[in-house]
Amino acid sequence: MQQLSDATNDGMSKTFHQPVFRKCLVLCAMFQVARVDTGISAASRQAVQLTGRLELNAFDSNRRPWTTMNTRFTATSAQGSWLLRVDFGTSHFLIHGCDGIDTFTILYGSSKGTNAITSQLLPAHIDSGVYPHNAQWYSTIPWLAFLSDGYLATNAAQVMPFPFQSSRHDPTAHIYRYNWEPLGPESRLPKAMSFVSKSDLLTTALNHPELLASNHLASPTRDLALFAGDFLGGDYQVEEMTNFAGRVFPLRFVARRYAPKGKEDGLVQRVTGIVDSMLVTNVDSFQPRIDRPLAVADYRLRARERRVDFGSYQLAGSQWPETNSPIVVRAFERSLAAADRATGRNADSIGTYRILFLSAMLFCLIVGLRAVLVRGYLGRKPNPQ
Repeated sequence: MQQLSDATNDGMSKTFHQPVFRKCLVLCAMFQVARVDTGISAASRQAVQLTGRLELNAFDSNRRPWTTMNTRFTATSAQGSWLLRVDFGTSHFLIHGCDGIDTFTILYGSSKGTNAITSQLLPAHIDSGVYPHNAQWYSTIPWLAFLSDGYLATNAAQVMPFPFQSSRHDPTAHIYRYNWEPLGPESRLPKAMSFVSKSDLLTTALNHPELLASNHLASPTRDLALFAGDFLGGDYQVEEMTNFAGRVFPLRFVARRYAPKGKEDGLVQRVTGIVDSMLVTNVDSFQPRIDRPLAVADYRLRARERRVDFGSYQLAGSQWPETNSPIVVRAFERSLAAADRATGRNADSIGTYRILFLSAMLFCLIVGLRAVLVRGYLGRKPNPQ
């Protein structure tokens, strides 16, 4: 893979040495023909794979550097379907995949150094759609830079979760409408974006359908109170880009988040992304490969009015289930039943407490009334003297 440190916006000819690039294309073509002829994977799709790094810089209220975090990413794009791997350290990484319909995620290892090879069950989840809702900035920002073309191409309302916030847990992720400029006439990836809060979205954010119904706390309400309409919450800007394999991709970009009104205005977080290498590859499936048993939280079937956000099950096979698969439906039904039992228990408890309270009040009333009657009777009894 050729390094891209000398790349410019003028195109591929300045990004790669032409002889080396021609040889790579010939080898890729020969390899793909060989795969099809041998029947190894006639259904594989050609995709562009980009490898790079992210650096997060966070700032305190005095705009002084507070902390930094570095991750690496590998984004594989086939225009509508995609894979994204985020590496935090040895044996600690996330894999997201989207087949154009649903998004799948597996977490390997942990921040405490757990070796993924020895883990019994890996946490995983499934979402409907092409946006990675169960993800943080280290996934959503590279998704925005390299993999959001299918989402942006069909999003006429220009409303999307703010990539710095969790769309499952934070209502402030759902208060922005974006303005954007594409990388080129034929591209649906963003070159520049600004996220501006809107009053109509602020009024509906607490009840956004992507938020967890079972996670409504008081603090998000207080956080929303800090915002006002038409506040610039963040922006995204491509600083370098290139043409590769007939498409335009960013080579260097910056995403920024700003403090809301009510606090000191200013930069809160800045994420810088840099692409180190690019290649053309063939992908057999855009669903992450299952290589060990998973503990799955499946968000495709939900019932917010009954505070059921997902169904959970263990997956030991090699295939991800469809939405209407028995294992998914049964898990959802179990979650519904558990929610109904919990609601029933709460109602029974309240009813029991009411009965006990009323019984105690009635007992006190009877005792008090008896005391009054006895005292009155003794008061009327004639004096024997």
